[in-house]
Amino acid sequence: MVAPTGVALGLAIAAVGVLDLRHAHGVARFEERLDAIGSATDASTVEPAAWKVQLTKLLGGVTVAFGVIVLVLALLD
Repeated sequence: MVAPTGVALGLAIAAVGVLDLRHAHGVARFEERLDAIGSATDASTVEPAAWKVQLTKLLGGVTVAFGVIVLVLALLD
């Protein structure tokens, strides 16, 4: 029997991971802008470091993998 809630959850988690992979630079830049709030640095001039963009991509991939695992487990249930 298929668990519809698990299928929806797995698809939603995987979709968030795909968005992280696709828009890693934008996500990392948004995080840097949040970090710049309250500092002397102007939020509009901050740019994420290359390692931060790569880390965002890596975590996006992990999120996609987790979403697929949840989806498969829901389909097997």
